[in-house]
Amino acid sequence: MFFKKNPMIIQPSWSIEPFSPKQHLQNSLNNASNIVGYQLLLNRMKLSGVDTKKKVSGIVGYIVGGIVLCIIGYALFTGKV
Repeated sequence: MFFKKNPMIIQPSWSIEPFSPKQHLQNSLNNASNIVGYQLLLNRMKLSGVDTKKKVSGIVGYIVGGIVLCIIGYALFTGKV
């Protein structure tokens, strides 16, 4: 655990050993006091989240730009401006 890029220790007042999230999680999984399917559900939620918009590839931009330039060039050469 880190706070502003510095290591952080959570030390309970009733114990001289620092709190270990990994050990606490493992103990809760072993004692069945934790919902075992929670990790699966959380992973499923992360994977099914809204995806970001995919960027248009460079070739499509060049094709659209070329079409626009052709239309402008045609209008200039034919005098239909």
